[in-house]
Amino acid sequence: MGLFDFLKKDKDKAEKPSLPIIHDVGFGRTVTVDQLAVSMLDDSHRFEMPTPSLTITGQGTVQFEDGVWLHRFYTDDHMLLQIMGGDGIVDKEIQQISVFSVYDSIEPANKAALASEIERLKADTYVLDGESYQRVWFDGEGATDPVQFHEKVCLNETGSDSYGIQQSCMLYTRDVDGTEENLLVTYEKTTQGDECITQMVGITLSPNDLSL
Repeated sequence: MGLFDFLKKDKDKAEKPSLPIIHDVGFGRTVTVDQLAVSMLDDSHRFEMPTPSLTITGQGTVQFEDGVWLHRFYTDDHMLLQIMGGDGIVDKEIQQISVFSVYDSIEPANKAALASEIERLKADTYVLDGESYQRVWFDGEGATDPVQFHEKVCLNETGSDSYGIQQSCMLYTRDVDGTEENLLVTYEKTTQGDECITQMVGITLSPNDLSL
């Protein structure tokens, strides 16, 4: 069971909102992605976006040691809108916006298979179904430990209904006819002990590509 499986449960009625709102994106809101950003992608891209409208039904936040915040907005149809920047409360700065769709979710059959998948996250090149993606995070070649963090994902507007998930992830990219396709690969372990590897493909957006 991964991140999106929790979003299938019933949501509590919203009380006083307490979650961050950044670039006007927040829990319960519907965000529209400018289709021009998606229509420019050719058939070689693996990123898929069935609808330009993203209704946010789950929201996660992560604070890194360098003061940067990661805001993650989930939908029931397995899309992820990710914004890096300020805390969304006092600091509204935006550093990067990305949108991802799930390419595959792997539940390894045993510990050896899981260890093998986690080891793949350390490589400077990640091969997915015959296509090679180059590591974005960290300079240099050779094995590098993935980024690790704990994310609290809220399933209602007050944050009272939530769960935690420990993650080890790495971001990769490949060039597709002059445009970048991102690949986010994550090892996930929930507070319930469920483990899986999630592969997501996506694109980088500009703030002007989003509207409510």
